[in-house]
Amino acid sequence: MTTASARSILLLGGAGFIGRALCARLSASGHDVHVLTRGTAIEIAKGCTIHGGGIENTELLRRLLPRMDTIVHLASATTPGLSAATPSL
Repeated sequence: MTTASARSILLLGGAGFIGRALCARLSASGHDVHVLTRGTAIEIAKGCTIHGGGIENTELLRRLLPRMDTIVHLASATTPGLSAATPSL
C-alpha cells in the first residue's frame, strides 16, 4: 500500500507537452509515475515508467489500473493542427 506522499499515478497519454511536465513534477515529488503512450521513443523524466500502448488496449489497462491510486487522462486522438484544419473530427 502506498502512502499519501508516494502514490502510484498513471498518466494516460502522458507523452505530450503537458504530460511530460506533469510526469517530471510528480516524479520529483516522490510519486511512482507510469505513462501510457502509443509512442515509446520519447524522453520522460527519470524515475517514470513508460508503457507502450493506447487507451484502447484493454488488456494492458486491466494489468495497470488495479496498481494505480490516481489516473490522469491526457490522451487525445487529435493534435491542435489537425483539429484546426478539420474541426469536424
